[in-house]
This record gives sequence, structure tokens and C-alpha cells, in this order.
Amino acid sequence: MSLNQAAAHFMLAGSGSVARWLKVYEERGEAGLRALKIGTKRNIAISVDPEKAASALELSKDRRIEDLERQVRFLETRLMYLKKLKALVHPTKK
Repeated sequence: MSLNQAAAHFMLAGSGSVARWLKVYEERGEAGLRALKIGTKRNIAISVDPEKAASALELSKDRRIEDLERQVRFLETRLMYLKKLKALVHPTKK
């Protein structure tokens, strides 16, 4: 089976991964394959500038507050709606 066929069989985007796995297997055997890290490394650049970091944190806090306020308004509106619906469905007798 060719590398491209193996990649297609296992529904991989390309044969590069298969080639790397084959090389590792030939050099180190099954233990080498088990030692491979799964996934891709992501380099997350952390801002060294404290002002940028502080402003980003503040912006994040502001967005979180806005989201929570929006959620509170939604829940209050839902509660009023349900109270009105309950009053219509089960009218009180006087």
C-alpha cells in the first residue's frame, strides 16, 4: 500500500503524517510510535508589554460583564413571560 493510499484509507489530509509514522516505526519500532505526541504544537505569543496585557484583560472583563448583563436581562424577561403565561393559564378566582 502506498503512502497516499494509506492516508486515504485512514482519511488523513495527506501522506506526510504516514511518512513520518513509517520513519519513526522503522527507526524505533512500536515504542517510538507510542511516544509520539498527538496533535500540533501551538505557539501562543504572550504580550510582554504590560499595558497591552492590562488593556486586553480589561477588555475581556468588560466583555464578560456585558455577556452576564445580557444573560440577566434575558432571564428576567423569560421570568416575566412565564409569570404572565401562568396567570393566563391558571387564573385566580376571586
